[in-house]
Amino acid sequence: MQTMILQTNAGNKPTSHKAKVPNYGEVWFDVKGMTNIFSFAKMEDNYHITYDSTVESAFNVHTENGIIKFRRSAEGLYYYKPNYKTGTIMLQTVEDNKSFFTDRQVSQAKRAHELLHALGCPSIADLKRILKMNSIKNCPVTTEDIDLAEKIYGLDVASLKSKTVRQSPAPIVNDVIEIPRELIASQYNVDLCIDTMFVNSLAFLTTVSKAIKFRTCDYIPNRKVVEYKTALTKVIHQYTDDGFKIRCIFSDQEFQPVLQHFKEATPSTDFNLANSNEHVPEAE
Repeated sequence: MQTMILQTNAGNKPTSHKAKVPNYGEVWFDVKGMTNIFSFAKMEDNYHITYDSTVESAFNVHTENGIIKFRRSAEGLYYYKPNYKTGTIMLQTVEDNKSFFTDRQVSQAKRAHELLHALGCPSIADLKRILKMNSIKNCPVTTEDIDLAEKIYGLDVASLKSKTVRQSPAPIVNDVIEIPRELIASQYNVDLCIDTMFVNSLAFLTTVSKAIKFRTCDYIPNRKVVEYKTALTKVIHQYTDDGFKIRCIFSDQEFQPVLQHFKEATPSTDFNLANSNEHVPEAE
């Protein structure tokens, strides 16, 4: 068996596991590891790779299923995080339920379960009435056995069929309220405050209008000018598409290179930069 020594920041760790990555090939991996390191040269042998630092800080790997972006992390490494969706389902099996009871109780519950099906799957309440009325002579099953069967086997599917009524769902009501034209006219000129906030080390461009108090939040893959321009353009289009006009943008000194672009593109919009070491309070 082949073994490879992984040199990590936690020390040397041997591994003998291999796996096949779709559309890439065979790789070494550790079951407790967080990432796999791919060879750029091997990736280049299989796919066309492009990189333009003036556009974004990412390698684009062109595959048959589309472009895979390897973005630059804060530590200077380029990574790709697959968007796998996982979930957890809590199951309680019959065998698990049996483990809480003695063998005699399990046997009694099985006998009650068989009687239920032999009688054509009546409801639990009806089955108990049959036993209490002594309708079945010399029947060894008791009402306590039926309770045991319900705890071990759960609700019987055959007993539920054709005995439950479908509830009518609540009707869907369109309660969207149209914004009055008078309100749009009175708040036509919008003063927009912008800033950067962080959630678990992830950067977001947050904006809020002074009068309307409409707030937006857009994820920023990296803090380059091009990313801020894209996110801020999207916000401005939201306002202009709804009939508003951005009159002035308030920000701190960090956004000076970004706003310089908008000064040239929209000369009718004013820009107000906060003093050094100060921030815009509305956007905080």
